[in-house]
Amino acid sequence: MKHKIGIIGAGPAGIACAIQLRRFGLEPVIYEKAEVGGLLKNANFVENYLGFPFGISPAYLIEGFMNHLVRYEVDIRYQEVISVEYQEKKFLLKTRAEENFFDYLVIASGTRPRRLEAFDKQGKDKVFYEVFPLKKVKGKEIGIIGAGDAAFDYALTLASTNQVKIFNRTDQIKCLPLLFERCEKNANIKYFPEKVLKSLTDKEKYLSVEFTYHNERVEYLLDYIIFATGRDPQLGFLDGSLQKHFEKLKEEQRLYLIGDVKNELNRQVAIAAGDGIRVAMEINIKLSKA
Repeated sequence: MKHKIGIIGAGPAGIACAIQLRRFGLEPVIYEKAEVGGLLKNANFVENYLGFPFGISPAYLIEGFMNHLVRYEVDIRYQEVISVEYQEKKFLLKTRAEENFFDYLVIASGTRPRRLEAFDKQGKDKVFYEVFPLKKVKGKEIGIIGAGDAAFDYALTLASTNQVKIFNRTDQIKCLPLLFERCEKNANIKYFPEKVLKSLTDKEKYLSVEFTYHNERVEYLLDYIIFATGRDPQLGFLDGSLQKHFEKLKEEQRLYLIGDVKNELNRQVAIAAGDGIRVAMEINIKLSKA
């Protein structure tokens, strides 16, 4: 049956799953709302992907993913999934352009940033939650809120052409030691612990950012600010009819979650790709027994 297996998301997990399914002679359909690669577009450098001992640039890796998709003639549709319903024992996937039924559904939709709406309104168009929209800016003062891998990785990405300040609300650093060491050695990056954000004010030409530090108010003038304060699974498209049967369908091995959407803090390219291959093999075994 055509369109039997649907995949939501063309990050490493969704791509790996689709390619492995094609190797089994199956015809999955990938739906991707933006572009291939998932959160790789935010990464500064990939250093732990096997086969690249000196690391690999995210852009080069994404290009390889694209070539792999072409090589296996994967059907990828650049459409945002609006909703997925469960009707007549099938998954009804809807986009603005089409509706299709699937017997198996693989969700590889990744994560979305945890937004702080109060600060969104105060900062207007100077507030971001991803680094990729700012990768081409130069000569700017950019603040990053956060203390994890993402915050320090974003800083390294931007510091080649900008001045970057990392603000941590505590004195606890949650990133990899090597990331902190690299930022510490970079003259364009400054780290500020125990800075609790209180307000953002858009002054047209710059952003006035106020923190408290040991009960005192401290102001910084920035061009942009990025919140790297956590991410949540991207599952907003799940209809109530599907949520009702969600766990049962997972147990029946008809519904799968792979990659960052289920891996919490373990967001690594290699883990996501492994998830995709494993699930493709499970689906193939199940279909071969049907």
